[in-house]
Amino acid sequence: MNLVYGFPQCRRVTLLLFAALLMSGIAQAEAILEVWIQFRQIEQAVNKVARDFERGNPGTRVEVSIKSVSTSVDPLFVAMAAGMPPNLFCLSDRLVSDLVDRNALVPLDSFIAKSSRKDHWRLDTLQGYSVGGRAYGIPAFEGGPGRGVFFNLDHFDEAGLVSFSPNVPPTWDEMRTAHRKLTRSDEAGNLTRLGLYPVHTGGWNFGEVLMYLFDLPMDPNSGLPRLSSETAVDALTMFHEVYIRPYPVASYLQGKSNHFAAGHTSMELGHYFTTATIKSVSSDLRFSVTWAPHDQRVRQQSLQGWAVGVPAGARHLEETWRLIEALVSPQAVSYYYEAAGWLGGALDRTLARYINLDLIPGMRWFIESVDRADRLFMMPPPAAISWVHRANAARDQVFAGTLPPRAALEEAQRLMEVDYREYHDRRVR
Repeated sequence: MNLVYGFPQCRRVTLLLFAALLMSGIAQAEAILEVWIQFRQIEQAVNKVARDFERGNPGTRVEVSIKSVSTSVDPLFVAMAAGMPPNLFCLSDRLVSDLVDRNALVPLDSFIAKSSRKDHWRLDTLQGYSVGGRAYGIPAFEGGPGRGVFFNLDHFDEAGLVSFSPNVPPTWDEMRTAHRKLTRSDEAGNLTRLGLYPVHTGGWNFGEVLMYLFDLPMDPNSGLPRLSSETAVDALTMFHEVYIRPYPVASYLQGKSNHFAAGHTSMELGHYFTTATIKSVSSDLRFSVTWAPHDQRVRQQSLQGWAVGVPAGARHLEETWRLIEALVSPQAVSYYYEAAGWLGGALDRTLARYINLDLIPGMRWFIESVDRADRLFMMPPPAAISWVHRANAARDQVFAGTLPPRAALEEAQRLMEVDYREYHDRRVR
């Protein structure tokens, strides 16, 4: 009786063990792809892309976490040291060179070469994420056209000004004239409106303003801008004398935010995502957009923003690459656009077919400007990062009245050259 009774018990145990082993094998075969993003605004949108990807790739699971490496790369290196790096993380162009020096990134050129989407991509956008001719990041999530002048149509009408043409860049003389006519004060001399506040530049830094909007000369050997050149000194002097020194700007803007969207200023040097800010703050604001100022009226546009990178030691590289393609696809960007008004890096030339360009006023101009620009440029190479901070520091010193323009820019030039030598020495070592 015991033997008869025991046989089916043994068979049941055997079946259970077989099932457990089978499930274990399935679990081991499942590819788990971990994605670190740092933007809560699009967390749900990224998860939506992940679920779509899982349905199209059975046996693959995508886990999305909010983790940032923009201010510190320590979390990434801790995960790498533990043998558990994420498959993807948000990569800033300003981190690329350092991470490559530390052998912390996987080059993506072989994957790009065989991608079915590469013919639709603007491959020049990879420039800001490349070192030594190899690409280490793919533009994604937040990024796109970064240059334009926003102007308030009601303020222009009130001041008797003819609106800027959306097809022709204004000169700096035209910007000065508009600023002076648009700025308003009450009888006591208190500012009630400012034409242009040149510190708020929608994600630009002052070095970029000098480089692209004033054709700042470059050092042919280092590739660095000449911050102490007469071009730079004249530009910074003009900004201070025209837009800052004549007005109590600091006291007027204290406690205020979203200056252009809220009507505190009449013009703004802005980025494409300024349009989404305007919509959220003042949906009835009448405004238009034109090209960034340039005295030769050269139509200039940039493509910049964040990318996704693959850390060294990441597993399942083929599946990871397919996930990258999904995250930067026009369908995915349509999710980011609906959630936050973001263009996902504007990598794909077919993007305009997938999003409603009229959902956010001004967005159509930015998208179309990329193909209409006379000059399209990317973010500066990572090796030149320091001039971003040095130029901003010089501007702030001048605007605060602590240094004259020439002295501030000469000091910025000196410090930038020290930074560059240190950077070069690290690369050599």
